[in-house]
Amino acid sequence: MPKSTQGGQPKQEELPSTLQRSDAKAQRTFAKTHDSAAEQYGDGRRAHQTAFAALKHGYEKVGDHWEPKEHPGPSDSRAAEGRRVQRPPRAASMRTRRRSTSWTWPAGSTSDVAPG
Repeated sequence: MPKSTQGGQPKQEELPSTLQRSDAKAQRTFAKTHDSAAEQYGDGRRAHQTAFAALKHGYEKVGDHWEPKEHPGPSDSRAAEGRRVQRPPRAASMRTRRRSTSWTWPAGSTSDVAPG
């Protein structure tokens, strides 16, 4: 269900209660992001999570409402550092293994029927 009107204003009855008590920009951010995500992912959990992720980039929840952050950006200190998780290297056999693209009859075969 769309969270904003045709004019781009958030629908108060569609917003979560914490956003209803927040400023207009927080409401617009959530509503527009939710509507855009709902078009792409469908109106469900993923759209809701995407909208809250966008809201959390510039706002933080304080008590029962959202307030602007001093510095927009990720709340997670690990995300702010920009580190990537190091994955273990792949096994050598996975890198060098190749699949045969053609099939041949075994040596000494007398069959005249092609494999099916």
